[in-house]
Amino acid sequence: MATPQEVYDFIVKYINSVDTSYSKWYVGIASDPEKKLFTEHNVSKESGHWIFKDAESEDLARYVEKHIKNNYGTKGGKSGGDETSTSVYAFLTTLSTKE
Repeated sequence: MATPQEVYDFIVKYINSVDTSYSKWYVGIASDPEKKLFTEHNVSKESGHWIFKDAESEDLARYVEKHIKNNYGTKGGKSGGDETSTSVYAFLTTLSTKE
């Protein structure tokens, strides 16, 4: 499994490859990142910019989420999820996405 640093680097590298306007990005954690992204946040699976990676545990996912939000000023929820939320996800917000 990936270390927290590998998850962090994976997400940040993707964000930097797409758009470095960090305040346009939303970062969160979820147990089912695809449902979270495509259903709850209304991100387009085909044309949206999104990514997720498993962090092994809720604590590690929260750690990565917190550090990306703090270091890059991305948007994000107020510590949502539960003990099954082990994936960190990010998406570029648009007029059609929901935060």
